[in-house]
Amino acid sequence: FPAVRLLLALRPGLPLWAGWALALLGVGTLLSLTLALEYQTVDPAAVGYNSARLMLTAFTHLVALALFILIYHAKARSLLSATATLATASLLALDLLRNTPGRLRRALLYAGIVGLVMGQAVWALNYWRVNSLAAGTLLLLFFYVATGLSQQYLQGALTRRVLAEFALMTLVGIGLLVRYGLR
Repeated sequence: FPAVRLLLALRPGLPLWAGWALALLGVGTLLSLTLALEYQTVDPAAVGYNSARLMLTAFTHLVALALFILIYHAKARSLLSATATLATASLLALDLLRNTPGRLRRALLYAGIVGLVMGQAVWALNYWRVNSLAAGTLLLLFFYVATGLSQQYLQGALTRRVLAEFALMTLVGIGLLVRYGLR
């Protein structure tokens, strides 16, 4: 269980039962918070919708980062890791795109496209010698750009300025990874 291993690595003297208890308490708290936030985003006209959606978006990106790192760290064959990344990215992208105007069918299509892009990206990364944290961060950057551009397009707000912003974010992210993370 990754959460227990992380806790035991951070606190070497911690007994195993305490690691499990803390991990279960943390996961239960995060799950309760997520369910409460999801409930607030059912009605876009509800009070607190925007702040709940912002928190869920941030949480979705953190979960994506953690899962991309874990999938890449497993060093599984490309068929398995690309498929796992495709499924993970598609489901997380669907959560981000489900509130865009239009039909759910379009959100499903774009979430599937994001998943395909991410599956291809991890397939290519498997041929590259890079640490798991850097690979997961690069995959998160690709996920952020793919879901952001899809969201902007579905909202009818994709302009040259938005494309320039995403291009700049991509260049800055890749630059930071080259400078600090790809060692």
